[in-house]
Formats: sequence, C-alpha cells, structure tokens
Amino acid sequence: MKKAIFLIGILFLLPLANAQTQEVNVGITPDSPVFFLDKFFEAVQLAITTSDVSKISLRAKLLNERIIELQFVSEKKPQFTGKALLEVKKSTDDLAKEAELKTKPLKEAVEQNIKNSKIVLEAILERFESDNNTKNDNAIAGLKIAIENQEKKIDEIEDSKDENEIDIKIKGDVGEVKAVINNQEVRYKIASTDVNEILNDISSRTGVSIDTIKNADVKLNEQEVKVEFEDNIKVTRITKQEWKS
Repeated sequence: MKKAIFLIGILFLLPLANAQTQEVNVGITPDSPVFFLDKFFEAVQLAITTSDVSKISLRAKLLNERIIELQFVSEKKPQFTGKALLEVKKSTDDLAKEAELKTKPLKEAVEQNIKNSKIVLEAILERFESDNNTKNDNAIAGLKIAIENQEKKIDEIEDSKDENEIDIKIKGDVGEVKAVINNQEVRYKIASTDVNEILNDISSRTGVSIDTIKNADVKLNEQEVKVEFEDNIKVTRITKQEWKS
C-alpha cells in the first residue's frame, strides 16, 4: 500500500471550508491489472445499498477514491493519467445521475461533492501546466475535458434544484411513478397506463395543482412528454414510440 499527500475533496455533506490536505492510503489504481476486482467489489456495494442518502454517500466516496487515484497516477505514473481520467468521468457521471428525481438537499449534496473534486482536478491541471513539458499535453487536454464535464454536471444540477420532476415507466398495465413535486418525493405504482390519469393522481396525492404537475419536467419511459395548449386546455401528446417499454 503506497502513501502520498493528496488534496482531498470534502466528505459527504461537510462544508467546503473543511477541505484539507491529508495523508491517505492509495490502494489499487487504474494502471493495475487487478483494478477490475476493485470495481467489482464496488459494484457489489452499490447493489446492496438501497437508500438514496446511502447511495449518494457511497457514490461520493467512490468519486473521491477516483480523484485520489488520479492524483497518485498523475504524479507517479503519468502515462496512465488518461485511464484514471476516464474513471473520474464515469464516477462523476454516476454521482450526478443520483441527483435526478431527488429533493433539493440531496441535489445540493451531490453538487457540492462534484465541486470538491473539481478543485482537485484544477490543482492537478495547474501542476501539469506549470511543468512546461510537452509530454504533459495529452494529460492537460484530458484534465480540461474532465473539468468541463464536471462544470456541466454542476450546472445541470443547479438548474434542476427547484424543478418539479416526474418519471413514469409503463410496464404492462401498470405505471411506475417517481417524482419530486414542490420538494416532495413521491414513488408508487398505479394500475393505469393513461398519462393524464397518472398526472391527475399525482396531483391528488401531493395536493399540488394539476397545472403545476403538467408544467413539471415529465418523462415517460425515458422520453420527454410534450404538454401543449389547445384552446386554453393542456393536452399531453405522446407518440406510440414513446409508449414502448
């Protein structure tokens, strides 16, 4: 087990001011032929983690590990920086996805963790750029792409914080509903495949007006549902393709 000094992003739900430089252990890194085993055990951990808070916490921890590995690889084995950056991007995307259909506090926790990892990426980039070594050009380009990706995810989460989100999946004769309406999380199944009936049911369950419900970001089987006005009446238009599971 190697040891090195790394700038560690803050832990889950801790304030940014607490970010600090610590000595940490670096385990298996992306250059290792057994790195896949590390990823396998992480996948098992994720599979048995069910609560939203626990899953976000675990995803944040895994992103932090990818950042630590990148820091080590970039310093000790720079030829593997590209591979480590791919792992950082995947972990960033996985963590950002956990913010979907979540309440504002959980979105903010995800956003903060990505911001923390971005600080570390920027520090690594600054070090590479200050070396004035052409051998670093590929690593510098990759770091810039990774930072841009994190900025994009941060912006997406920021924009979605106050949005109402509804995800409906039709399986047979049952509609599976996941929604966040006015910061209320709603998850249930309903014996209906009629999207307007489902939206009205969500309105009834949450006590939120149907106009607010239909103005939400609504997705049906991963496809965005278009809600249009027709003689001052909202009409939900869905193609047959969008109904397919």
